[in-house]
Order: sequence, then structure tokens, then C-alpha cells
Amino acid sequence: MTSTNTLRRPLLSWLGAVLGFALLPKCPLCIAGYLVSLGIGAELAHRAAGVVRPLAGAALGLAIIALVVAAVRRRRAACCCA
Repeated sequence: MTSTNTLRRPLLSWLGAVLGFALLPKCPLCIAGYLVSLGIGAELAHRAAGVVRPLAGAALGLAIIALVVAAVRRRRAACCCA
């Protein structure tokens, strides 16, 4: 018999991912709408882009490294246990 706590964890993580994807702007007009609703003008957004782009590149690089490390660990675990 499974407890409700073990059933809630995957459900909450799945729900968080769906909500995050739903709120993520998917087109330039959506991004502009979010910026306007937050009171951020085009000039401030243009200045912030110089900072955000390198940070996004660094986040992408870290995500790729994490995926490679996880794949290597899985492969090593599979080889040793077989």
C-alpha cells in the first residue's frame, strides 16, 4: 500500500512543470505584454538584455553539463551492476 505523500510528490512536480510552461512567454508579443504589465519599458528591457543573455547561456551550459553527468552516472551504474 502506498502512502499519499509518495503519490503527491510526482503530482506536485508535474503540476509545477505544467504551470511553469503555461506562464512562460512563447512569442515576442507575449514577452512585450509581460513587460508592459510589470511597468518595464522597452529601453530598460534592452539594457537588461545585455545581462540576461550571458546568464541564459551560462544556465544552458550548466543544464547540458548536468545532463551529461547524469547520463554518465547512469551508464556507470548499469555497467557495474550487470
